[in-house]
Parts: sequence; C-alpha cells; structure tokens
Amino acid sequence: MAKLHLTYRDPLVAVFMRRLAWETLEAKPDPKLKSDDVQIKILPAARLDLGFQSTEGGSASQFVQNLRPLITEKRTPPEPTEPEWKAADAWRLLRLPSHWFVRQLSEKPIITVPKEFKERKNPNFEELTVTLRNPALPQLRVFIGSKKPKGNPFGQRRGIYFLRLPTKLYIGKSDEFDVRLGGHLRRENRKTKRWISESPE
Repeated sequence: MAKLHLTYRDPLVAVFMRRLAWETLEAKPDPKLKSDDVQIKILPAARLDLGFQSTEGGSASQFVQNLRPLITEKRTPPEPTEPEWKAADAWRLLRLPSHWFVRQLSEKPIITVPKEFKERKNPNFEELTVTLRNPALPQLRVFIGSKKPKGNPFGQRRGIYFLRLPTKLYIGKSDEFDVRLGGHLRRENRKTKRWISESPE
C-alpha cells in the first residue's frame, strides 16, 4: 500500500508539522516566525494538543534539529520543506480543528436514542442524539446506516454527511446525500460500507 502524503510515524511530529504548516502557510504572520518561535510556541502547542506536558530548553531544541530536512534550516524563517503542504489538496490538513479541540469534544459525550426513532417501524438505520461536553455547541442528531434509508428521515435538516465506499470517502452537505448515495447504488450495484449524517438540533 502506498504511503499517504504528509504522514509521520510519531504523532508529535505529525501535529507539530501541521501546526507549523498552518502558521506559515495559512496564517502567514507578519513578521514571519523566527527559529526560536518553533521551540517556544509551535512545539509546546503541539504537545498540548496531544495532552502532553509542555517542554522547553534542550529537549525542544533537539526535537527540532532531528526534523531537518522536514523544515528549513535555522538561518531561514521556519516552514515545512515538503511541497505537499503547499498543494491545493492539503486544505483538509491545514483547516481542520486542532487535536486539542477534537479531544475535548470526544470526551464522554452523552448519547441517547430519540423517542421518535423508537416509534419508527422497521428502520434500516440508527438514530442518535449526541450532546458534546461543551455548552457552547448545539446538540447533534446523528443518523447511521449502510443501506439507503426509507422515506425521508433527515427532513429539512441541514448538516453534513460521510459516505464510506469500499475505496472512497465522500463528505458533503446533507441535502446532497440522496443524490450521491442513489447514484452510487445505481452504478454496478455496488455496496456502501457505511454512511453517517449529522446536523445540529
């Protein structure tokens, strides 16, 4: 199997590189980052993202030095040297929420089954209400299945869907789900591994 672009064996390296790429290629600070900023800002932030204690001093310096040539030399403004970070398809890596935020939201959410779902007859999907551990975020209504859902369970909801096929993953707006799934099922009678639709309550 081919190695995915921008993947690293060490999770800390992966998060560090993503933060560095976002800072230099998306945020584009003025003035640009200095070499010391990598050790006192980017690396500690990456460690906190993963739930580690912040580390400064010699160990931070050695960590950064071990990443050459993934990042530019000390005498130049730090940024990733791998060209894939600047490619148009790197937006998923550069614009997704931080690992810290994802960890916070995934911390023991409250999951219940809505009353109206219990009253449905022979549904071919699951329906859940998910309350995340953050009072600023809305409750989510989540639908999960593998077959085309009967009727119109999503109604007028506006959210996103994930459609997992044997070799592809589609992500889109919930009101496009029927078109995408229907077209997929009509072609060569292929099977869907899993689909998920999420929308705020």
